[in-house]
Amino acid sequence: MLNDNIIIGGKIDIRPINHEGKPMLKATPYASLLVNIEDEETLHIAAPIIQNKVALLHTDREYHLCFYTDMGLYQCNCIPINYYKDNKMVVIRVKLTSEPVKFQRRQFYRLECIHDVEYRMFSDEEEMAAQENDSVEQNDQKFDHIWLNGVIIDISGGGARLNSAFQHNKGDKIKIKLDLAIGNSLRNMELTAVVIATDKVANRNDRFEHRVQFYNISRKDRDDLIKYIFEQERLRRKNGKAD
Repeated sequence: MLNDNIIIGGKIDIRPINHEGKPMLKATPYASLLVNIEDEETLHIAAPIIQNKVALLHTDREYHLCFYTDMGLYQCNCIPINYYKDNKMVVIRVKLTSEPVKFQRRQFYRLECIHDVEYRMFSDEEEMAAQENDSVEQNDQKFDHIWLNGVIIDISGGGARLNSAFQHNKGDKIKIKLDLAIGNSLRNMELTAVVIATDKVANRNDRFEHRVQFYNISRKDRDDLIKYIFEQERLRRKNGKAD
């Protein structure tokens, strides 16, 4: 049952499962680590620590596990069996109740961030011209590009939340410039997105929040974006441990 990409020492997020059998995604996940692999269905994980206290999982309740691996995110469900101490660490033995599977594309991990970007409107006429294999240079000559300032406040491989001083409508299409430090290099990409929801920022009349979904994104751009998100998450958790 266990996937070879799930290894000892790997980071795990734990969430309770609701009455519908689905993970409570809006709840803040408990952070844990894989301590030992007893067999294909039995794992030993570190008990989460919340505000310097051990958070115990209920043995009569099912939980959702999300494993971070070098090959992406894997998810499954489990039931806690019992607890024991290993030196000063409290360890939970859990039994898997479903097979770990890789997150599907619609389930991208979302990274909270503050990332200044430039973006512009992307018209249907320009999209048609691009589909007709016009070059970038030809499109630049045909269309006036007015770039706007915005701030991405979270991002995933599938979309982002974008704040700006400009109000847009559901269905509007935009181009977003992203400059991302991936590994030891700077990656510049320009992603097309569609606005799927928009609203005013709370307590602000001059800022708007837009949920956007990427589309027609190349596999390389998607893979690089996901790689960036994983690198940033690992770096944050490493710095958190250092604190």
